[in-house]
Amino acid sequence: MTAVSETGHDAKGTDLAEPHSGWQVLIGFWLIAAVLFAVFLLYYIIPSPMAWIEAQPDPTPQTTSIHLSVGGKNFVIPANYIIYPDDRRSGAHNHLALFALMPGFHGYSRTETRQFADDGAQSRVVHMRIRADSLALAEDAQLHRVFMTYVINRHGLPSPFGLTEYSFRLDNGYRGQDLFVGVHDGQTVVLRCWRFADSNHAPDCMRDMRLGRNVALSYRFKRTYLSQWRQIASGVRRLVDGFEQGAP
Repeated sequence: MTAVSETGHDAKGTDLAEPHSGWQVLIGFWLIAAVLFAVFLLYYIIPSPMAWIEAQPDPTPQTTSIHLSVGGKNFVIPANYIIYPDDRRSGAHNHLALFALMPGFHGYSRTETRQFADDGAQSRVVHMRIRADSLALAEDAQLHRVFMTYVINRHGLPSPFGLTEYSFRLDNGYRGQDLFVGVHDGQTVVLRCWRFADSNHAPDCMRDMRLGRNVALSYRFKRTYLSQWRQIASGVRRLVDGFEQGAP
């Protein structure tokens, strides 16, 4: 039997208390995992520099017709209505961000750069978004299935401009907004308008409507122009219908 000294060595001086390497293996594993996760983030999650560039609004005065589709619905849209460069690529898209200037609902031009960039209470820009949405509800369904469950008075109150106004309760995500409902061209129009406040001097009104079986359209304009809601509804509809009719 080998004799062991009090210092932990055998008679030949060999160190019998070899260090345990299990913890080193574990640390190595976690380091490798961390590196792989960082690579995943860089490659798949964090946008490339080009993606950051394309995500920035960059309107063009060019009126070249772009052939696009959203949710299976085809459109031909002049480039100067399309806000983001990436949306100006022909082909299928999940959504498109568009804008136009009231009252003529024409697209961007360099001579009107200041007007299109204006986000103040008097801004005449109408922002539109066409998106693929298989669950989009008609406005009547939105009104009764969704919004009516959050308002204080389901009967509403008469409001100027041929609208009925509803107030949202404070216990839901619609607080700080007012609901306006009207009828235009035989269809229900539902508008949610943010209120004027110290933190919001230029609130928007927004409408969300079904454009087709798998396509929805939303648009927003400054609450200052709520009195013109009918003209805006007609202008947006005429514009989008024109985009559709131009498609093969």
